[in-house]
Amino acid sequence: MPRLLPKLIVLAATSSSLPALAGDCDLWSVVPTPNPAGVEDVFLRDVVAISSDDVWAVGDWRDTGFSNYTFAMHWDGVAWTIVPTPSPPPYAGGKPYCQLLAVDALGPNDVWAAGTQKIPGANGFIGQQTLVLHWNGATWSEVPSPLTPPGTSGALIRDVLALASDEIWFVGADTVPLYSPALAMRWTGGGFQKTTPPQVNTDGQNLNAIAALSKNDVWAVGGSKAGGSTIERYLCHWDGSSWTHVPSPKPGLKHEFFDVAAIAPNDVWASGELVRNDGSYAHLLMHWDGSAWSGHVPTSGGTRSLLAFGPNDVYGGGGGGVHHFDGSTWSPCEGFPTVQWPVVWKMDRTPEGGIWAVGYQGGGTARTFVARMEPKAAGCVGSGGFTPKLSLSSVPVAGQQLGITVSGGLGGAAAVFFFGADLASVPMNGGCFLRVAPLFPASFSVPLGGTGPGNGALTLSAVLPPSLAGTSFGMQAFVADGGAPAGFSNTNAVLLNP
Repeated sequence: MPRLLPKLIVLAATSSSLPALAGDCDLWSVVPTPNPAGVEDVFLRDVVAISSDDVWAVGDWRDTGFSNYTFAMHWDGVAWTIVPTPSPPPYAGGKPYCQLLAVDALGPNDVWAAGTQKIPGANGFIGQQTLVLHWNGATWSEVPSPLTPPGTSGALIRDVLALASDEIWFVGADTVPLYSPALAMRWTGGGFQKTTPPQVNTDGQNLNAIAALSKNDVWAVGGSKAGGSTIERYLCHWDGSSWTHVPSPKPGLKHEFFDVAAIAPNDVWASGELVRNDGSYAHLLMHWDGSAWSGHVPTSGGTRSLLAFGPNDVYGGGGGGVHHFDGSTWSPCEGFPTVQWPVVWKMDRTPEGGIWAVGYQGGGTARTFVARMEPKAAGCVGSGGFTPKLSLSSVPVAGQQLGITVSGGLGGAAAVFFFGADLASVPMNGGCFLRVAPLFPASFSVPLGGTGPGNGALTLSAVLPPSLAGTSFGMQAFVADGGAPAGFSNTNAVLLNP
């Protein structure tokens, strides 16, 4: 039975973030990945990192006969493995066509993936419809989602956001006769409920990404259409009951947003692409300061994906690799020079502070591409050469139970937990580092179970208060270990952003 985490955790309210650690961009590495047999092209479209040894990547692959299938693979801490996923059977006179475009998770046994599929609709009409899959810890299975009206086609899901078991958002494009509205629907625990994003023109809108600070503070971004093509940026905000279209600057001729990252109510980034007046393309970045959106054009790639650790630590990915924002300037971070034509489609962070980036690579034939940035907050070795590890049972969600485990420490030794406003790098004895700072006035000590080096472990349990929604703080444990080179050992740090 896990122990209850002391109430001191409620003191871990958000604070200002520290600058990114020097040398972050030197820690990237390309990770080998499998590809399906008989594949013509394969693409990874999204990734979710539940923990350092529990990561999902999804996408699609096409065979030489131009049939398209869903694709998923899993990282177990050692290697990536392809995991079977449902794909619709061929329809009469056609080929299978389906894609997984998004994935998110509430825990190891509660993972959601979504995209699109070509199937018979309500009256037998063959068209493009939404596709939703769920992983229960053992298998992927399809969850039936609403069909478009008879005779229509064009529905797809481009992003998933799992806030709670009864609050999972799916955004993308919908269709009704003579119009293509944006899709924003929620899984409420027993079924899907469609909401109504604002209509801003007569042709329609699409949403490509969604991010939230809380259930009542949600941003979704994409583009609006005219003449059948996307020409305008589209930003919407959900306040818990309805969507509102939020105006933004209009640089160039055409614009579309592909991703959004929410750090605080006055700190939100949106990334995408614009077409200049002369017809050339440029990266598009905009920032929300709590009252208005303003435009930023970076000097390097990063139109497709965004990932934020804090106000001074934001990553962007795209065809130019990865670039980084340090609080004042966007600059190139990692271009993966050993990879042919790498495209970073999406990124996600591990609770331990690492990053997984997925996409595709190659010239005429596309293959999976996965890269990893090692956690900024590594642990410090203890007795017997063992380094204790701090891990979470699931993605932190305010108002829900969370398991926190320390393993690999000195059995019987005291573990002291510290909380800080962000991940950091403060030197200590013996080459060890305090990885959370500035510190909150909250710490507590709990003895590890077990005996001997590497055998010490404990599991704590807590319900994160709803008031922590949208906050961010780091946690780290130090183990009293007289046999360690520094006289103590410490775990990695974990960033909680419930």
